[in-house]
Amino acid sequence: MWIITGAGWIGGLVGQALSSTTVDNCYTTGTVTGSANYTGGLVGENVTSSTVSNCYSTASVSGTNYVGGLVGDNYDSSIVSNSYSTGTVSGDNICGGLLGYQF
Repeated sequence: MWIITGAGWIGGLVGQALSSTTVDNCYTTGTVTGSANYTGGLVGENVTSSTVSNCYSTASVSGTNYVGGLVGDNYDSSIVSNSYSTGTVSGDNICGGLLGYQF
């Protein structure tokens, strides 16, 4: 089991996926804790046409803003598909069991 801690852009596997990054067929367990924005069980921030697919997280995730069980922040034509999360999620603002923020 992993314990990941940091400030912003914290993910159990990837802190920030950008510019058409693909994260596929993976999973995370353990604890992910961020003390600033963008914390996710798998990916902290998924942006600019990036994709997360066929992944899951059972991690316990906590942070401040943009906190998600799988992805903290997902925007700018990015996609999350065929993925799920089952861990606990806690934060101050903009939190979700799967995605903290979707735009």
